[in-house]
Amino acid sequence: MDTYPSSATLDAPFLVPSWRERPDTGPAAPAPAQERLLLLLPEGSLAQVVADRCAETGARLSAAVAGDRFHPDDPASVAALIEEEFASRPPDAVLCAWALGEGPGAEGDAAAAYRTFARLQALGAALAGRPAGAGPDRAVRLIIATDRAHRAVPGDTARPYQAVADGPALALGLEADRLSVRTADVDTTEGDGAIAAALAAEVAARGEGAVAWRAGRRLALEYVPFAHSAPAHSPFTPGGTYVITGGFGAIGLALARRIAEVPDTSVVLIGRNLPDGGGAPEGAPEGAGAGRHRPAEELARLRASGAKVLAFACDVADRPRLAEVIGKARAETGRIDGVLHLAGVVDDTRLHLLEPGLAGRVMAPKTAGTLALDELCPDARFLVLFSSVQNLSGAYGHGAYIAANRFLDSYAAAADTDARQVVAINWTLWGEVFGMAAPPAETEAAAGAVRGWLATAEGIAALERILVHRPGPQVAVCPDGYEAQLHRAGSRAAAARERAARA
Repeated sequence: MDTYPSSATLDAPFLVPSWRERPDTGPAAPAPAQERLLLLLPEGSLAQVVADRCAETGARLSAAVAGDRFHPDDPASVAALIEEEFASRPPDAVLCAWALGEGPGAEGDAAAAYRTFARLQALGAALAGRPAGAGPDRAVRLIIATDRAHRAVPGDTARPYQAVADGPALALGLEADRLSVRTADVDTTEGDGAIAAALAAEVAARGEGAVAWRAGRRLALEYVPFAHSAPAHSPFTPGGTYVITGGFGAIGLALARRIAEVPDTSVVLIGRNLPDGGGAPEGAPEGAGAGRHRPAEELARLRASGAKVLAFACDVADRPRLAEVIGKARAETGRIDGVLHLAGVVDDTRLHLLEPGLAGRVMAPKTAGTLALDELCPDARFLVLFSSVQNLSGAYGHGAYIAANRFLDSYAAAADTDARQVVAINWTLWGEVFGMAAPPAETEAAAGAVRGWLATAEGIAALERILVHRPGPQVAVCPDGYEAQLHRAGSRAAAARERAARA
């Protein structure tokens, strides 16, 4: 069978999430009577049911109900509670279950996503630097409960704002050397008794990562390979119109050049600022990409090649302005066939030092921007959400960035249908451009020093294969595999903690 001319050969494996039944297999727990548990519980009937079920283990409990001893939206009250609870003997485990049964509210999913993050950021800040636990591994076990954050079994409906909890969880697990962090996803429609049984089992369990409880079964998240091959045709239709947000970065323009190879296509580039002719987009880190990535020149060359290119300045989180831009593009071209959502903000501030305003700027393009694009482009055959491979492993100092990208993963799981493809791709670094939102690395050697990166042509080839073969709503492109990604994240976190201790 003939294949569509690929931009590159591609050996990088694709990984897709898989939830597999796995009872707790961690080290033997101490006798329950030796355990001290702190329960952070939601308002309502569930709180008492969970407390009663945990009490049956014989552990010593301290239960705090939201709205009573603390309020999740008040960082000072959370800090005071943690200070009080750690004043004598630290708890062996902390169960944070305040999010269970909570809906997005009238403000919508984007605001709910930020609220989820801000609450857990406050808890993480309160736990930072606390004394070690009394258990044999000296780590305090933090279990963060979520409600249908993941599509763990067929028929699940994911709730993206709940999946944001994975960002703080993955960051805390690497930034704090005395916390062992795990997320436990439950389905509150199964009833208080089932939820309580699951959470009681989780506070006694060991290990990190993500688990989900469905119908009494404990499922663990794994990433498994998906075989792929070169596509037989292009995912881009002749005469089609394709929107690229983050369009003036090196990746966005590389994608625009590839799409423009297809006859009669139109490309709509959207960025926070129009290229000004300088060496890097406005708002990029100082000095980044100087002398290499010149958006204005590249845009001019693209137009000179005969490509039809529309360029707009727009913050994708600004829905009224985005609606205006999409309306103009539709009026000019008559259609929107696909959307590639690259826009994003990267920050590397540790969770307990992250200012609320910065966290909001990191999250907004991925949350509010995604919701607006999906609503404004219902006729698009596909919506591609550029997520990060850090979602698989965590990354020191990237709690807000991972939280925003986990929203994308869960959103794709909820929105993807047979009729319309919505896919979140967990990208590793693209070597020549060194990351999602950043301009190019200063040298090829700097990019090459990062194991597991993709050449730009390889990234484009991976995108085309995913669009044609449809492995699922979430796909990770991880050149040297899942275990290597985990090892890399752990090694970098250990080095970062050592540098922070010396500072």
